[in-house]
Amino acid sequence: MNKYRLAFIASLIILAAVGATLPKARGKQILTRSSETKSTSLYYYLDQLGAAYDHYFTIEASWAEGEVTRWMESYKLKRSPKKENLGLELEELRRLVPHFTYTIDQKNPKIIHIMDVRLTGIQGYGLESVLKSIDFTGTLPNLVNAISQQGISVSVGGSVFTSDYRPLDFGTEVHVKGEALKVRDALTHFIPLEGRGRVLWVARTKLGQQATSSIQFYGPAKQSSK
Repeated sequence: MNKYRLAFIASLIILAAVGATLPKARGKQILTRSSETKSTSLYYYLDQLGAAYDHYFTIEASWAEGEVTRWMESYKLKRSPKKENLGLELEELRRLVPHFTYTIDQKNPKIIHIMDVRLTGIQGYGLESVLKSIDFTGTLPNLVNAISQQGISVSVGGSVFTSDYRPLDFGTEVHVKGEALKVRDALTHFIPLEGRGRVLWVARTKLGQQATSSIQFYGPAKQSSK
């Protein structure tokens, strides 16, 4: 009997020891799962959405005096695209990202215009301006210069985040022709989409009246046939 009693007590001790390790193991699993959910930039997130749903984006970012510069660009998301419905994804971004709004391009519904909602209140905002007429052939940066020569507050972008992996496009040539074109449409509708990244261009504007919007295009640029 003593032997059986000793064996029973020993088994109880083993079970208690195993039970004590279970919460620790579960804790390790939770930590592992949480570490797997790494934060990602809004722009990289949009790249993933664009690839998943075969859509493209333009981005109009802004910042105010005393605010973290380029707030939308520096915003981090701690979630992965669910890849269920693009509309639901965009509405979730509207809920999560400060000042985030979007519109679907009327000419090409595969293009989504992302915008800092505060830009809608700026008088003389460059991308909302209307070109009386334009007939331009040349590179995308030179297109911005041509628009600027019509007295619209836009310029070619300069500095870029060192962590930005997307190649800038200085070489793609476009033919932009039309009347009563919004600047946003002139920058968007004439770009060949084949072979490009999912973010076509970014316009950055400091909040204020008559502020200049700095524009950068993203490629890769197509090689010239010349």
